Amino acid sequence: MTNKDGHGSHASVDSHGSRMAKMRLRAIIGAHASDASAAVSSESSESFGVLAKTEPSEFGVAVGLVVDDVAWVLVTDRYARSLGPALMWALRNKAKALKLFSPEGAGDLARISTHFDFAIEVFDFDVAGAARVAMPKIVEKIEVSVADEMFAEFIRSAGADVVREHGVISGEVCGLE
Repeated sequence: MTNKDGHGSHASVDSHGSRMAKMRLRAIIGAHASDASAAVSSESSESFGVLAKTEPSEFGVAVGLVVDDVAWVLVTDRYARSLGPALMWALRNKAKALKLFSPEGAGDLARISTHFDFAIEVFDFDVAGAARVAMPKIVEKIEVSVADEMFAEFIRSAGADVVREHGVISGEVCGLE
């Protein structure tokens, strides 16, 4: 069965989960707008008024909305792999910054986001609707074992550069492992 646009009827009807995610995102943006209302200029607060007229977009396993050149994204699934699609969506929508809200893995996402040359702020979002800035999760450094370290000289004598990463020793030639 197709609708007047030629899409299946399921394409025109949002799922309950999708509608809930869009409502949550609007509530998050509204809460942030009211928290910052004293510091926001009248021009910026007018753009938050656009929020009432604009519908969040659904893409992949997230919903997003661009307000004032900031992409606001609420992740709904596959949290560990959500930063890339959210960043791509933000760039396609000409955003200058990204605020990412995730109920799981926010610390890991915050750590990964530091490697991008783009303004990204990651928030830990709970079921009750509270959002807190996520601190980048510290990764435990894994040392190369003594047994593996004994191969370093052998790798070097073969003409390769010795590389120690993530507790593993390897050799590189012309940048290739």
